[in-house]
Amino acid sequence: MRGTQPKERLRDLAYGQTKVADAGVTFIVCGVLPHHEVLRERLRPFVEAGFMSVATAAGWREAARQAYADEQKARDEAVRSAALGAATLIYAAEAMDLATGPIGGFDTAGVASAFGLASNELPVLLVAVGRPACGNWPQKPRRPVSEVLEIA
Repeated sequence: MRGTQPKERLRDLAYGQTKVADAGVTFIVCGVLPHHEVLRERLRPFVEAGFMSVATAAGWREAARQAYADEQKARDEAVRSAALGAATLIYAAEAMDLATGPIGGFDTAGVASAFGLASNELPVLLVAVGRPACGNWPQKPRRPVSEVLEIA
């Protein structure tokens, strides 16, 4: 790979997109493939506080086990969670007057390998964050909401 520094490696894996290396920081936003057993620890405080019964917690774990036995459902959940996390990161950065650039075009397997991601970590999006560059567009042109959203 051309670059040896982390940002250069990431730029190369993002097909040479310069904003990856030019930004103050570029986040690799990952979704974690869900596993029902993590619910045991996550729900323990609710059970101990009396908000949830042991039986209810067990029911939640079983429902999660059944749902995430389907690899596609597990992957969909990881992508949804990562997308929500990325949106929160973007909103927070923009609120601090920083520019953001979400990047979907990158070699996911290459990023996972180059950055030592665990087998249950799925790189979903890169988000470049930094000071706005001179000459940047304020925002790229967007289609009207009425063309992309239908209220049901």
